[in-house]
Amino acid sequence: LAPNFPQTISPELDGHHPLPFGLLPFLTNFTSMSFATDLLDGFETLYKRTDGVLKNTTEVASFFKKLSTVEREYGKELKKLASSQKAAFQKSGASQKELETTFNSWEILLTELEKIADHHNSFGEKLENELSRNTTNYHKEKTRLRTKLETDGKKLTRDMKTQHENLQKARAKYVSLSKEADAAEAKHMKGKGDMSMKPAQLAKLAQGSTQAHEKRIQSDNDYQATLNQTNQKQTEYYTSTMPSLLGEFQQWEEDRLKNNKETLEKCASMLMEFPGVYTSSADTVQRGVASIDVDTDISAFVKDNKTGISPPSDVPYQPYDIENPLPSGTTKKAYTPVTGDKSGDKEWGLTPADHSLSSDAKQSKLKNQVAELDKLIQSETKAKEGLENLVRFYAADPVSQKRAEDQLSESEEKLQRLVESRNSVKSQLDGLGSTSGPSSGMRVKGLYDYNATCDTELSFKAGDILTIAEQDNSGWWYADLNGKSGFIPNNYVEPF
Repeated sequence: LAPNFPQTISPELDGHHPLPFGLLPFLTNFTSMSFATDLLDGFETLYKRTDGVLKNTTEVASFFKKLSTVEREYGKELKKLASSQKAAFQKSGASQKELETTFNSWEILLTELEKIADHHNSFGEKLENELSRNTTNYHKEKTRLRTKLETDGKKLTRDMKTQHENLQKARAKYVSLSKEADAAEAKHMKGKGDMSMKPAQLAKLAQGSTQAHEKRIQSDNDYQATLNQTNQKQTEYYTSTMPSLLGEFQQWEEDRLKNNKETLEKCASMLMEFPGVYTSSADTVQRGVASIDVDTDISAFVKDNKTGISPPSDVPYQPYDIENPLPSGTTKKAYTPVTGDKSGDKEWGLTPADHSLSSDAKQSKLKNQVAELDKLIQSETKAKEGLENLVRFYAADPVSQKRAEDQLSESEEKLQRLVESRNSVKSQLDGLGSTSGPSSGMRVKGLYDYNATCDTELSFKAGDILTIAEQDNSGWWYADLNGKSGFIPNNYVEPF
């Protein structure tokens, strides 16, 4: 049962691309080979092969699932980063916010990054739904079919083995009875030569010899019948039933290889979408960058921050006057709060007069004070930022700059007193078993490092766990970390 050798194959394969050097002999030797003709009695090899490649299928399904997780995690983190930076740009104050065309360019970049993140997430979902899950289902189907093929193969070989065992038994019986017939014949012949043997004894030996001979003839017939049956079954086994089952094994493997190819083609097709996505986003970002106009942005900044101040006249000489050391027409003025704070020397927290109040009334009073102090702190923070700008503005006017610096110092001191008052009131409120707002006590985790820009803000590192004391619709939350409190931007943290 030799394999059919193929005809000579043209190096051009009927007009297709030329074969690489060394591949033609490989194809010549293997093109027409098949399981049915070249793997006779190879069931054990096929059992191991099909079991091994099914394990590969399981690993492939697991690989695509893990790759799906990686892609979706990357998409999630990329989108979170882009969205967080976009929110930071949108919420930044006037002194930090980028100008028109530059701001628009950043918006375009971050939006395109969000699109790329969405595509990675979509790719991850396809990997799981179309590749990992399908491969798992295919594995179940192929396992069921393999079990049937192995069962059929073992039954086939077992039946053939049983037939050969029956043949060996038939021949052993034939040999044994032939020996017995020869021995009976020898005794009969010996009896004939013994003149002292009685006729009855001689007749008995003759009868025994005849019976033994008849048994030998019958066993010989049985042996030859079993031999014919075995040869017939063996011929059918090697030319029909075994090749047929081997063909089913080959079909099983061909189908698996085709499925493997289709799976890889799907994966390649999905990957081919990425260059287009990235190229489209890159083109969009490039157009946004090209639209940045320095003159337009400078003009926009000047328009929004125009002071309307004209250059002052020269400062006149003021002679020293021992009774009035200040320049003529100048009076020393006390600091006037920019915030319009009406709190004066208000006493914060609970006083002895509040001891008679109920616990709910005490909590209500303290919560109102916390809210009031938060507004004062925010207002004073803005006033301090304005004074900082004023100090920089008067860089060429030492007298005015000194006055602005004094006001800034007083503003910082007042801001510090407000923060201390708030912490004190908050401490009393916590002591009553309550919090200052519905979100108090929520824990968050820092996504990025944040360095406070003023005394009322709280610095933290990525990975720090903070406790939120109060949330605000402005995007700034009041938080506690290691005994310190202050405002933090909510787009720099996530729930923990």
